[in-house]
Amino acid sequence: MGQMAEALGVAGARIWRSDRAALGSDGVGPMSSESAPGLVAVCDGQIDDRTRLGAELGLVPLAARELSEAELILRAYRAWGEQCLEHLIGDLTFVVWDRQRDVLVAAASAPVGRSLYYHFGAEGIAFASRARGLFALGQIPRRLDTERIANFLTRADTGQERSFFEDIHRLLPGELIRCGRDGFRRTHWWRFDFDRRLELAGDDEYVDAFTDLYRQVLDDHLTGESTGLLLSGGLDSGSIAALAAPLLAAQNRRLKTFTEVPDRSFGGVLPEGRYADESSRVKALAALHSNIDLSLVDGRARALLDGAESFFAAAESPFTNAANRGWIEAIYRLAAEAGIEVLLNGDHGNLTVSWPGSGLLPELLKQGRACRAWQEARAGVVESHAVSTMRALIRDGVRPLLPAGVNYALTAARQLETPRHRDPYATYSLISPEFAAEINLAARDVRSRTRMLGIVEGDGRRQRLRQVVNLGSLGSEVRAGYRTMFGVDTRSPLTDRRLVEFCLALPEIQCARNGEQRLLMRRAMVGRLPPSTLTGSQRGLQAPGWFEAMTAERPSLLEAVGRFEQDESIKHVLDLPRLRRLLERWPQQSPTRSPEFELYRGAIGKAMMAGAFIVWAKAELGVS
Repeated sequence: MGQMAEALGVAGARIWRSDRAALGSDGVGPMSSESAPGLVAVCDGQIDDRTRLGAELGLVPLAARELSEAELILRAYRAWGEQCLEHLIGDLTFVVWDRQRDVLVAAASAPVGRSLYYHFGAEGIAFASRARGLFALGQIPRRLDTERIANFLTRADTGQERSFFEDIHRLLPGELIRCGRDGFRRTHWWRFDFDRRLELAGDDEYVDAFTDLYRQVLDDHLTGESTGLLLSGGLDSGSIAALAAPLLAAQNRRLKTFTEVPDRSFGGVLPEGRYADESSRVKALAALHSNIDLSLVDGRARALLDGAESFFAAAESPFTNAANRGWIEAIYRLAAEAGIEVLLNGDHGNLTVSWPGSGLLPELLKQGRACRAWQEARAGVVESHAVSTMRALIRDGVRPLLPAGVNYALTAARQLETPRHRDPYATYSLISPEFAAEINLAARDVRSRTRMLGIVEGDGRRQRLRQVVNLGSLGSEVRAGYRTMFGVDTRSPLTDRRLVEFCLALPEIQCARNGEQRLLMRRAMVGRLPPSTLTGSQRGLQAPGWFEAMTAERPSLLEAVGRFEQDESIKHVLDLPRLRRLLERWPQQSPTRSPEFELYRGAIGKAMMAGAFIVWAKAELGVS
């Protein structure tokens, strides 16, 4: 345990040992308590909704607010056993050793949770917040997991529980591990009830219920004096600011926000429907709330690999959207200098609070309301100037109801006829085709492949929930990295379990109607957000100067590719000949149409990140 703490850089780690188990952490814990004899716990993260939890545990409000997370978990576990997870709301992972039952339980909150890695071997199970802590035990071969790298490059489903290192697995959100004399069991403790539907009297009741819950969630996330917000000009982070500012004003507190803006000289071309500068929208929002303090952060793009080793060391993973890393780290640095300990963001709100209502047509058809479905399809066509009503009804209403296999066959018959579409990853990834074939990637990933070709299969709510969990799981490594680098935690209130369950239970007609989308959020924010945000149809483009920055650094990127070409493991997973061709035949101006935009902005960045990460891991962690 001591060598793990040293490897993780934990000074003054507290360690508890017995003949069967050992637990260690920094801060408060491991925790044992007279209130829960025979139990020991460690926890990483934060418990929300303490008032409700305290009442369920029979605690006075002051105790519920002041007890540590580990103490609350011990009391909850004593009261409910493994079912305590259903009572715990927050962003956390924990491990409990139950000495009386001789069992160890590890769990992650849902639908997002902190990173927790584990290795299960002949001598038992070991957990750590980072892989290097497990390597310190000296029992685990240090090898890269190339299938996780394939997942990073393509988002194909190679097993979300994989880490970037073989034989080291990740505990996913909503999962529980139980390890005792009767063996090892990994289960999902949280499953949303898809039969549940919220039925209220009318539109106003839905808005009121949504707004009340949203305020409660934000109130839980605004504890302490050091909470900031990563603010854009969109609905999601804007709604956080619009509701959080009055809550803070009642306590005579201010809301410090951070917004990326482009360099004043930026004049590049943008994809249709996107805009570069969000400053006018956030200024209009701040004008409505006198206690919002804006920080406009120069978003001039940073070289893709500049300082990447520091991120790799902290996160032990590559960075997904390489073009954004520069301005994101600039904001974290400013937040840390301002004393911010928790930085909120609006991530994944389009899957929850601002869901556009894309499941409306399938829902109406399932209800047998074909005429209303036709009317809504026609309204959507008029609003978007899209295809014919019949084609829209089939594409957006009928096909999502078909089995995934049928959808895939239809898509393949139509789109995989040309060489460009025979490789489903070629348009947005630089994975080596030989490597993809070697691990049988496409055949193993029919669902993800179908999604990438534009079809949402089955129940749309299941797809939404899967995306929330998967994106949250992928983002946990980045969040953990920035906690290590800057001492700033990152949380998204919009993935709070209470909000996710509420939004998944909504009738789709509360989110879309008569060709208009995101209706619930727009109705709830009337008078709280400026018209430019409330009714705007364009989306902001992060790092709009990415093309100019990559054009300037192209020689150094080609040098890096040259180094990659000397490494057999990088040559194995990346399509380096194609990467070199793309950099050598660089376009004269920024691509604005897919797939070229995704290829040059996204795929090249991911490939450069993956190659640099492999180089770093070999040198720093000694992996092969």
